Amino acid sequence: MVETRRRAASRSKSKSPARSGQKSARSKPKLSKTKATGAKALSRTLFPSKGLYPTIAVSDSVNAGGHYVAAYICAQSGYSEAAWGFLSVAVAATIGVLRFGFDEDLFADANGATADFAAYVGLPLVGKAFTAQLAGYSPVFGFLSGIDSIAYVFFLSMFEQVVRSTKLKDDLKVLPNVFLYVIPVALASWNKADWSCLAGLALFVFAAVVIGPAREETLLGVRRENLFHYGIGPAAVLIAKGL
Repeated sequence: MVETRRRAASRSKSKSPARSGQKSARSKPKLSKTKATGAKALSRTLFPSKGLYPTIAVSDSVNAGGHYVAAYICAQSGYSEAAWGFLSVAVAATIGVLRFGFDEDLFADANGATADFAAYVGLPLVGKAFTAQLAGYSPVFGFLSGIDSIAYVFFLSMFEQVVRSTKLKDDLKVLPNVFLYVIPVALASWNKADWSCLAGLALFVFAAVVIGPAREETLLGVRRENLFHYGIGPAAVLIAKGL
């Protein structure tokens, strides 16, 4: 009986180191997994990557640069309305660089708001500068050119707010671009035989309509939104030289 108890005790002692070894072996992976998780969290904090599009940040910087140059050309020529219009696009593109290159969550709302303002108000302001060259051809253009700039911005801003509340906001955004920007620039450039300005407008229409700003679609291996930015930036410079 005593010998049986001794054998049982010796067996339990021989098994205990193995169990303790198994426990220690299991605990080590948990420790390494914790360290790996901490390293990933630190990496994400220092180098955030969620929602970032570096190539769009680069193309938007080209877009911003072109519109800053266009704003400068208009300011030097005395067309302050057009300068402010091009500047609004440049600001929207600059915020786009911050959004797609640094922090999507922080700059997304500001980028969307400034881009809408540029579409509804900024580009029509540029078109208003061209309507002054067409005042003698149509009373409509004479009326548009005679509207006070502040009132012009106010009414276009109100139109933007109304359109935002409808389901057709994306479709109606095209209206001010076509009637208050593309048509005045096209007619004024054609009357002056300004082929450089017409080329700039053609590049703008091609980039906006044919290529389009689709972010997840590619053309020749390049995001359409990038090609769109690369098109409208230089186009703004050519159009500004037409004033």
